[in-house]
Parts: sequence; C-alpha cells; structure tokens
Amino acid sequence: MMVGTKRTALYDACKTIFGSEITVSDDFLRYLQPVGLKAAYRKRAFETHPDRARAVNDQDSDRHGRFQQVLSAYEALLHYVESRSRRVTGEPVFNGRRKQSYTNRRTRQRSTRPSSDHYYQGRLPQRSLLLGQYLYYSGRISWKDMIDAIVWQTGQRPKIGQLALQAGIMSSRDVVTVLSSRSDNERFAACAQRCGFISRNERVALIGRQRSMQHSIGEYFVKHGLITLRDLSELLAGQRLHNTSACRG
Repeated sequence: MMVGTKRTALYDACKTIFGSEITVSDDFLRYLQPVGLKAAYRKRAFETHPDRARAVNDQDSDRHGRFQQVLSAYEALLHYVESRSRRVTGEPVFNGRRKQSYTNRRTRQRSTRPSSDHYYQGRLPQRSLLLGQYLYYSGRISWKDMIDAIVWQTGQRPKIGQLALQAGIMSSRDVVTVLSSRSDNERFAACAQRCGFISRNERVALIGRQRSMQHSIGEYFVKHGLITLRDLSELLAGQRLHNTSACRG
C-alpha cells in the first residue's frame, strides 16, 4: 500500500503527464505501463520544451519550469513503474481470491497476456459508456488495454494547430504563440480563441474536423488482436443497446 504523501505525488505526476481528462486512481497507477507512459511523456515534453520558444525568440520565463515539471513527473512515474515490475511475482490476487480462468474461446485468448492485466468482473454500470469503457466493463479487455487504447487514439489524431494551418486560419507564428501562451491543462483551441486567432465558430469547426479524422478506438483493439472485426460489430451493437437502455432508465 502506498502512503498518502507518495500517492498524492504520483497522482500529481499523472495529471502533469496525461492531463486532466483521465481520472487518476490506484488502479490507473497499478496498471500503468512504460509504453503508454513514454508516449504521453513525449507528447507533453514536445509541448513544453524551451527550444520551441527559442525558435521564435519567445521570452517565456515559465516554459523552462514547466518542462522541468514534466521531466520530474515522468522520472517519478517511470521509477514507480519499474520498481513495481520488479516487485510483481506470480499471479495477482483480486478481492481476496485469484482470478478465475474461463473455458470459452475469448477468455483462452486472454490467458496468453501478462498476468498483471486486470479484468472487470462486476455488472455493467447503468450509464452511457464509450466503446473502450463498454469493452472493459464487459470483461472483454483489461484495464491496461483500455488505457493503452486511449493513449494510442489521442497520440495519432491530428493536432488542432495542424488543421488550422491547413485551413489557412492560423499562421505558423500564431500556432507557436498559442503553444507558449496556454495555461495549465488549457486546450489549444480554447487558447487560440482566447487569444483572438480563431472565432468560436472556427473553433467548433476545427474540433469537429479533428474528431472526423480521428481513428476509431475499435481499430486499436482489432489491430492488436484483442477482438476480431466480426466481434467488434456485435459489440458495437451491444454498446448501442446498453446506452439506449441506460438513457431511458
């Protein structure tokens, strides 16, 4: 068990690296993997690196401090993940008992994955669920699989700044100015509108364009062999049915 001070420090480090859109919990820390951590760190380091300011002679005194904060957070989380990996031996215990094995084909596929993966075994929450959440709460993917998929989807989608450049709405200098002007956890589009580079309608259009170009999270699960394309169609139908029922309830 982590003591309170250490837990708080790791929670803060997660928020620095992954942003406020992901809910941090002990489960999140327990199943955090080096690959997902490094991908998120590279993205955050690129956003805060002082060289981005020097390229346009931007005298932002806080940029170096923000970059150092990101670096310290990454080092703390990497040390935790590596230390945890050295401590883990054998099969984990959930709720006082070892995770039971299943006999159907889908669960036999899971047996080839690392034993540190946690699979949800309770009832589906009675609320609308995104696809990744639905697969996790259905027991089809692990907590690690869901987090890795979210990081993958976030990392491969086009950046708002790139879309604004392509549309001729903003210049390269405008993009760099926005990147250096954002407050903590402020979205690029929100900052660009606040600074007067784009209008509200342009912001909505850019976000819509980004979402339309974003790869489906289901593509990750199929590509990595976690589910088949046929299963994905059935699961999408199950997700829609669940969400419709949850909304009516």
